[in-house]
Amino acid sequence: MALLPDIAEEVEVLRAIYGDEAIRIIEPRPKKDDEEGGEELLSLEVDLQPMAEDGTQLVWVTLFIQVPAGYPSQAVPQVEVKKSRGIGDVAIEAMMEAAKHSATAHGLQEIGCLAPVLSEIKDALGKAVSECSICMMDCDAGESVFVACGCVFHQACLDQWRGLKDKEKSDKADGATTSIKAERDSLIRQLAAAEECVEEAAREVSGAQTTSEEAIKWAMTLQKRASAAAGNEDDEEEVEGSEEGSDEGSEEDDDDDRNESKWGAPEVSIAEGWGKCKKKNYKPSTTKNRKRPRKYLNRIEEKLEEMKKDAKITDTDEVREAVRKWEKATFELKEAKAILEKTQDDEKKAQEKAVRLAADVEYMNGHLREERAKFTSLPLLCPVCQNDVDDTTEAGKLAADDGKAVEAADVDNFQATEGEIREAAERDRKLKVGAAQVAAVEDKLLFMMSKGAVGKLSPPSAAASRQAEVLCRDREEEGGSDGKGRGNKLHATKQPKSKARKAQTQKTTDEELMETMSLLMEAYGEDSVDAQDLLDAFSELMEVLSDKSPTDREMKEVLAEMIETLHEDQRQQARRQDASSKARKKISKAPTLASARSEALKVP
Repeated sequence: MALLPDIAEEVEVLRAIYGDEAIRIIEPRPKKDDEEGGEELLSLEVDLQPMAEDGTQLVWVTLFIQVPAGYPSQAVPQVEVKKSRGIGDVAIEAMMEAAKHSATAHGLQEIGCLAPVLSEIKDALGKAVSECSICMMDCDAGESVFVACGCVFHQACLDQWRGLKDKEKSDKADGATTSIKAERDSLIRQLAAAEECVEEAAREVSGAQTTSEEAIKWAMTLQKRASAAAGNEDDEEEVEGSEEGSDEGSEEDDDDDRNESKWGAPEVSIAEGWGKCKKKNYKPSTTKNRKRPRKYLNRIEEKLEEMKKDAKITDTDEVREAVRKWEKATFELKEAKAILEKTQDDEKKAQEKAVRLAADVEYMNGHLREERAKFTSLPLLCPVCQNDVDDTTEAGKLAADDGKAVEAADVDNFQATEGEIREAAERDRKLKVGAAQVAAVEDKLLFMMSKGAVGKLSPPSAAASRQAEVLCRDREEEGGSDGKGRGNKLHATKQPKSKARKAQTQKTTDEELMETMSLLMEAYGEDSVDAQDLLDAFSELMEVLSDKSPTDREMKEVLAEMIETLHEDQRQQARRQDASSKARKKISKAPTLASARSEALKVP
């Protein structure tokens, strides 16, 4: 817009004083028919901050100045506050009074009065005291905190406000998750009982194992005793057999005695001194003398037989008792093994139940955290303007420090303004809110790429799938025997196809693909999609497209331009981040804010 020479010179003076970025020329608003006043020559937006060292990061104001027709000799500029931060209504009224007084004193002259008016307003702004938006008390720089919405608070007031809101969110979360907590607590009690059952089952298994081992040892001991008792009975039977053999020998001796009278006495050699005995009436043994003690021997044998029978009965009872005890021990061993198996099964079931309950408790804890996060993760809203202050409190402090030093020394042309901070916060919010939309768009794009140009933006119907398969077969036929081209390789019999129909289907699917790419770039322009996600998707799509089709080549050119645009945006963002980091480093090395401010405000 062309300006009058005097007004243009005055604007240049203002830019020299306050900086190029602080003075912005606005297109004049078109006047309505019923609106009074003459034509506007110029509209300005001016950003002012106080020159005082304290509170610089807390207070600023944006003025809207209208220069009407007839300025400077016949009209005075109209000044109003467009937006402000850290000042109350009283300070705004004081600045407006200063603007009116300055316009009255310096206006309606041959020279312009914009510079004196802004100087008076800035002096009034320097005298303004920041007020806490919660307690309405004065704020000092050391005890204040900056938020992106433009409000100023005491750190203690904001912390108290945050605590109250956190308690409210916690109470709401508790009320909304009462049933979930009750179910979780019930599962925890069941899990504790199940763990006790596991411990009890482990003790029972240990006791059953000990009992089983003792039963095995006792059964083996009784088995040995029964075997030993059975072995003694066999020995006695062998002894009886040998005695029966001796009885048979005595009967043979009797036969020899009976044959002695017939054949004569056998020759017997008598040892020396035989018969020389001092006993009275003693005679050497004869046949008659040998048969004399027979009756006594028979009695002895009968007595021995009776004793053997009694001993045999006793031994048989001992064997039977030993076998009975061994059988009883074997039965007890089987019972012990059965009890051990049952306790082991019970322990396994208890462990499985405990594991299942532990998984249920973990799931309920996660579900409870998610439900509580729906309330506790809500942003902290400013008590004045209801804007989000959670994610921008610390960032606002850094931005204020950066803006203060950059305005003072103009470090690497970096300036963190409130608009940029708000845009960053809004961009982060959009990225979070649009995460689901990004996932849906990526699913559509992946589905489309998996089917080539035949794919649809949503899962196709049966008829659309058949049409896609036919089109893929036709493209394979056109591509030759190598089968190269977009889409999946469908091994089907070749069928004749109408060229007009093929061309129509090809055109429709290619238009849908181009529309999808356009939608993705629009989503990226709205900060709903991350650049890296689009780069990955577009790179995969570039590999899918063929070089033989003119449409595919055109799409590849469009994709190449989109990819280059995304790379350029990433490079610019990286440069901004580097500039920000450099500015912060230089800010930390800056001597004092007062010296930097004085150097920055020097007018050549």
